[in-house]
Amino acid sequence: MKHYSLLGLVVVVGVMLLVPRLVYAHSATGPCVDCHTMHNSQNGIMEDSNGPQENLLKLSCIGCHARTFNDSTGRASSAGGPAAPQVGPLAVNGSYQLSGGYFSTTANATTHNVADIPGTAPDSLITSNSAPGGTFALQDGAKPKLRCNSCHDSAIRHAAAGSERFGTAASSYRMLHGTTAPLYVKGTGAADFEAGATQNLYDALSINRFCALCHGLFHSLTNTDSIGDGNGAWVRHPTDVSTSDIINGPSPNYEGGDKVVPLGDAGAVAAGHTNQVMCLSCHRAHGNANSDMLRFNYNVTGNLAGDVAVSQGCETCHGAK
Repeated sequence: MKHYSLLGLVVVVGVMLLVPRLVYAHSATGPCVDCHTMHNSQNGIMEDSNGPQENLLKLSCIGCHARTFNDSTGRASSAGGPAAPQVGPLAVNGSYQLSGGYFSTTANATTHNVADIPGTAPDSLITSNSAPGGTFALQDGAKPKLRCNSCHDSAIRHAAAGSERFGTAASSYRMLHGTTAPLYVKGTGAADFEAGATQNLYDALSINRFCALCHGLFHSLTNTDSIGDGNGAWVRHPTDVSTSDIINGPSPNYEGGDKVVPLGDAGAVAAGHTNQVMCLSCHRAHGNANSDMLRFNYNVTGNLAGDVAVSQGCETCHGAK
């Protein structure tokens, strides 16, 4: 299985702060010169002191995507900063973060560790060629590493925030990519990247298949249901299953639009949710401070069965337990 690497969330945060000509780009709009340079040279000065970047960019993606964070917009908080969503190590402020979370520079089990961010330790859970729950195909020298373009494809154009993306090589949600359709992801991104009031609309099937490129053991009824009929008995938490089909399922007051525990829409983004369980229902793709990249703290004593009115964890769905 071939993985392409994620568009460059690349360039050291330190370099980013030292280079005088930062990129103030606006997603899908604005003059080309905001992002691109023909020769990495202007008025006798190098645009990027590290040398020319791929795709004629002034800086690699980290130059736009790893700055400080604005609580309400999900964009850079500095005046005139880039309109890009912030996902670098600095992109956290209290309880506010983007739907995908943020990266870390330390070896731990709370984030995906992306080698493009300077100073990042290798992901402690990737050993040999294996990611948790499956085969990890990306090789970088002697050891496999995650890079920005392991998941994102620079050939898929940036889109205006809040636009619907159709899961194709030309129009994939958040520029996520597989090798062939339907591994491209479908969905509608919130204009504030879920940092503010609005939320994303997810296509559960394409999201789950994308995650299964590396974590296949945790995906499909073959690996999650001992019988394989979609009704249990569950040996791993199900995905690709509507909550209405689960025996002894979620609390009846659960709303599929919950931002802490979102559900997918089973393939009809414009038609609204049909409450399908997906990988992103529980996990943030980039990570955060919670163990196992969970959207909520799984271990706290406040995460109690039957406490649906207080807890925003498992009890969001399983409040009757």
